[in-house]
Amino acid sequence: MELVVLWTVLVAASVGAQEVPVNAQEFAFECPPDETTGKFPDPYQCDLYWECFRGEAKLMKCADGLAFDPERVRTQREPCDYLFNVNCTGREELQEPKPTEHCPRANGLFPHETDCGKYYSCKDSVAQERLCSPGLHFSLKTKTCDWEAAAGRGSCDTLQSIGDFTCDPSVDYFTPDNQKIVHPTFPNLEDCALFYVCKNGVVPAISKCNYGLVYNTVTAGCDDPVNVPECATYYDTVEETPVAEAV
Repeated sequence: MELVVLWTVLVAASVGAQEVPVNAQEFAFECPPDETTGKFPDPYQCDLYWECFRGEAKLMKCADGLAFDPERVRTQREPCDYLFNVNCTGREELQEPKPTEHCPRANGLFPHETDCGKYYSCKDSVAQERLCSPGLHFSLKTKTCDWEAAAGRGSCDTLQSIGDFTCDPSVDYFTPDNQKIVHPTFPNLEDCALFYVCKNGVVPAISKCNYGLVYNTVTAGCDDPVNVPECATYYDTVEETPVAEAV
């Protein structure tokens, strides 16, 4: 069995990364005699792997924030995946992180500093802010958006506001027949035709009744002004304008 000693380490291209040389170090690895061609995990470091071709090996390094996944080799050309997707048991060592603003490592998904409903997607050290669907939190464990209880982020401040109006996700609203209202609505105290919508009870938006109608706090919907005494004369001084879309 041939013992291969390498003096050059290459970084494997992954998620847009390119192969680049790094400082030479001495490594030793034996390609399996029955698999002289293939990719194999380094026994100590999760983001390193060995690429064998006809019994000759070279050491490869995944981009920062990625790790070698032996299972991925079977179905994907690129063997490196996000750290949270790879089982690194027994080879927990990793390269030194290359942090930038919002990115503890060059690649990965990371929580927003103050808002549990947001997270950063980092690729090659560039962060893009992402928003979970209304009512969901970014889970530190699964790196996905999940229900608040499942995400387990504790007392995370996700209250969002438009002006002085804020949706309170801790309060549920129900119809007269006891059906939960998914997107509750609320009056705009300065304009009878406008009203607020709390999407999934969390994210506020402003909407507007069709021309000729005003918001009725009793029915929680748009209605004829004659049924809303405080707005009965609203259209006496208002000209017709296009219906605004919810924002």
